[in-house]
Amino acid sequence: MENKVKQTQLTKADALVSLKREVLTRTRQARDGLRADNLKLQQRCGLLGNTTLLQDFEEKRLEMLKRRHAELMLKCAGVKQKIEQSKPEG
Repeated sequence: MENKVKQTQLTKADALVSLKREVLTRTRQARDGLRADNLKLQQRCGLLGNTTLLQDFEEKRLEMLKRRHAELMLKCAGVKQKIEQSKPEG
């Protein structure tokens, strides 16, 4: 009688272990899928995923725009000066 009870308990425990293994397998598969999706998103984001690189890029772009602005201001001043020089004195 005691063997039969122990056998029943063992069968139930085996079934529970089997069920939990299936759940663990599905959970791991879902995790691996999420990891792959995350990696794809990181690769697609480029600079957006790296704030240091993005900030450096923005700073360099701002410096370039400031230099371009200064160049255009100098050019504009030169054109204004030529216009003033070409006006007939009156």
